[in-house]
Amino acid sequence: MLFSLPSYGLDREVKTSRDVVIANLKVSMVIYHDDATNIDFSVADKIYSTVDELERFMQSEGVSEEYCKQIDLEIFLIPYDTLNNRDTMWFLNWSAWNNANILGMYDSKFHSGKRGSIYVAADQGDLIRDRTLAHELVHFWQDITCNRSGDLEVLAMRFERHMTSQ
Repeated sequence: MLFSLPSYGLDREVKTSRDVVIANLKVSMVIYHDDATNIDFSVADKIYSTVDELERFMQSEGVSEEYCKQIDLEIFLIPYDTLNNRDTMWFLNWSAWNNANILGMYDSKFHSGKRGSIYVAADQGDLIRDRTLAHELVHFWQDITCNRSGDLEVLAMRFERHMTSQ
C-alpha cells in the first residue's frame, strides 16, 4: 500500500509494519512517513513500546480490554503544514476543533470504520510527536473497545502525561 492522501504525494514509499496486540486484539499496524519528516526507524520502535505501555496503563486505569470491533491501524507521520492544509485534509471534521490547527488526530470514519488512521505532525519535535502519538493511540483503544463513557479526552491526556514522565 502506498502512502497517499488526497493531493499529497511522496517520491517513494517509506513504511514499517508489525502486528501488535491492543485490547486483546491482534492489530496490523503500518507506519508511513516521508523523507521530509526526517524520521528514522527508532521512531517505529518508540511507537511499539508506547503500545505496550498503553496496555499496562489501561489495565491500571481499569479500562475495558475487550474489543468490540476489529480494525487495523495506519499511522501517518507527516509535516505540520500538510496535516493542517484544509485542501489536503478535507475529510477531517475541522469544526470539531473550531477550525484551529492541530498536532494530530485519530479517525476511523473516513474508511467506513474498516481502518483506523492516526495523523501526526512529525516535524514539531520528538516530545510533541511522541505525546501526540500517545494521545491518539488512546482514541484508537477507545474506538476498538467501543468505550464512549466519561470524558474521552481526559484519559488521552493522562496517558500523554504518563508517557512523558517515563
